[in-house]
Amino acid sequence: QMPRSQDPQASSRAAPKMKLILAHPTENVQAKPRRSNMRESSNYAENSPEMLQKFLEEFGREYRTRFPPEPNGFLHIGHAKAINFNFGQARLAREEGRGGETILRFDDTNPEVEDQRYIDAIIHDVEWLGFNPVFPSVHSVGLQSPRSSLLKLGACRRSR
Repeated sequence: QMPRSQDPQASSRAAPKMKLILAHPTENVQAKPRRSNMRESSNYAENSPEMLQKFLEEFGREYRTRFPPEPNGFLHIGHAKAINFNFGQARLAREEGRGGETILRFDDTNPEVEDQRYIDAIIHDVEWLGFNPVFPSVHSVGLQSPRSSLLKLGACRRSR
């Protein structure tokens, strides 16, 4: 096969332009995908207009994505695909004037196997791929406290 740089038809087979998904907050009403093997009552979660309005008032209308790796190992090709998709969507949103940032939030559900070297490597890899992560704000700090309280009470358990 001829290398792409020498192929006269290469320009006509250019990759399709990526498009921004869920560019308008009002499109984001389905909280989880429908599944054919589930009862309708268990199958669909929808944001009410009131819930959506409250969210938009609190957090604004800027486009945000997230990349939530668990720091218990080095990244693999599947992570690279997720990084490129999430950071790419945020970049498209910025280009369209819709804000656009990707929050790098480390999943801490299994602290026994997490290590600082993996955190450092993940940050390095994201930056090496050409992206600038945003780290969680104080909004997410409040989530840890109820979880810790439930663990202490024995009302829930750590995932293994």
